Amino acid sequence: MQQVILTRNADDGEKTATILRVRGFDPILAPLFEIVPIPTSLPEGTFEAVIATSRHALRLLSAADQARLNTTPLYCVGAATADTAHQLGFATVITGSGTAAGLAEQIKRERKAGEALLFLTGDPHRPELEQALAPQYDLTLCCLYRSQTCADFPIEILQKITAPAPI
Repeated sequence: MQQVILTRNADDGEKTATILRVRGFDPILAPLFEIVPIPTSLPEGTFEAVIATSRHALRLLSAADQARLNTTPLYCVGAATADTAHQLGFATVITGSGTAAGLAEQIKRERKAGEALLFLTGDPHRPELEQALAPQYDLTLCCLYRSQTCADFPIEILQKITAPAPI
């Protein structure tokens, strides 16, 4: 059985590992980073729409924050984030094309300039979406998690990677 090293965070890696096992591979989980929640509260105020480019941000909303936002239109970067939004009970979920640039263009077509938008994100995040939207909208960022390098990469994985024979 051919081995495959998965470096995604533990939750996402396990889901991918399950798919790979079904396809006849032997997945080795070796996360390079982990998702660490950042204790925070949503900013006060009313937002005309919410933006999410990561399902991690949605999963880390408190129950009270989900209840506060679940009737506000939610723009999701792609299908995986939108699926999470549906599972969490968001009423109006708009699925983007899968890229931040595509989502920004969709929001510009569908939302009025000057509207208050809440961008649920993590740290670090790519700046494309906020660079595209900040000049035209009242954009508020709320950082809900940090993507952090794992302290220990399994030594047995490093040995397999550096071994002269392929794995």
